[in-house]
Amino acid sequence: MNFFKRFAFNLLCNNVTGFVIHTVFRDAMPVLRWHKFRFSAPIEKVHYKQIASIFWGFYESAEIRMVEKYLNVNLDIIELGASLGIVSSHIAAKLSPGKMLLLVEANPNLIDTIHKNVARHLIKGASLTVVNRAIAYGYEQVSMVLTNNNTETRISENQLESEMAVVVKTVTIESLIAEYNIQQYGLVCDIEGAEIEILMNEMGTLKQCKQLIIELHKTSYKGKEYSVLDIAHLLMHDHQFSFVMNHGPVYLFCKP
Repeated sequence: MNFFKRFAFNLLCNNVTGFVIHTVFRDAMPVLRWHKFRFSAPIEKVHYKQIASIFWGFYESAEIRMVEKYLNVNLDIIELGASLGIVSSHIAAKLSPGKMLLLVEANPNLIDTIHKNVARHLIKGASLTVVNRAIAYGYEQVSMVLTNNNTETRISENQLESEMAVVVKTVTIESLIAEYNIQQYGLVCDIEGAEIEILMNEMGTLKQCKQLIIELHKTSYKGKEYSVLDIAHLLMHDHQFSFVMNHGPVYLFCKP
């Protein structure tokens, strides 16, 4: 985010403006950049600053621009890390009739909000399924640390956190596409660094992925550090994706 964007963000997105926006619009908050959308953002699940960010159109703006401009609407779409269902709603509004939108979110407190937001925008004839699971490999369940900041859900890393966490069952892409009989699909992914686990464990099922919109993060796997460029290289070299473009850390890849 450059200086001018950061200045505008800090000026417009704060607790005061978020409080006013929430008070005025409640469960039907508009987005100034995308006029046809209305969202619920309960204050017990999201900070006022985040509410302001959604209203002004800053929230997940790179992912949304990718979806609006490039989404292959003729594929079933899996989204990992649905959060409040904001990006999901843009996907839902563009899908072709007969296609499925399968949303995966680890935070159980967000599931009803996702349903409410996405169902409001789902195109007629498309289907919606929301799964409360965490993407992980080698575990049947994980402990998730939850806060009232929807962007902070993560797997607990120590015993003290575990005592305050909730247990969430895990899922893999392989099990999802088997359960829901998905063939070729598009994948939208923002899971805060855990994407490296998918690359290392889904060699077969990623062959069926024809479009990938993914936010990449510096991360590690089994003691090895991976930069954003390292992960992009893995996608192209090991998984045969073609790079299309990126907005900052949000990348678009595709396959023929």
